[in-house]
Amino acid sequence: MANFHFSTDGIKFFPLGHPYQITNFGNYLGAKIGLFSLNDINDKGFVDFDWFHYQFTNK
Repeated sequence: MANFHFSTDGIKFFPLGHPYQITNFGNYLGAKIGLFSLNDINDKGFVDFDWFHYQFTNK
């Protein structure tokens, strides 16, 4: 099973989406992590991320 969590303060973490079954682990390349912004008014804009932290835990 794979699942994601997020935190805005680094202390409290909340589930992001639902857990999902990795059905074919032999070909699984891993989850892809990305940060993006959506602007549905104009075809331009920007986003400024000041900090991003990724931590892998193997339970």
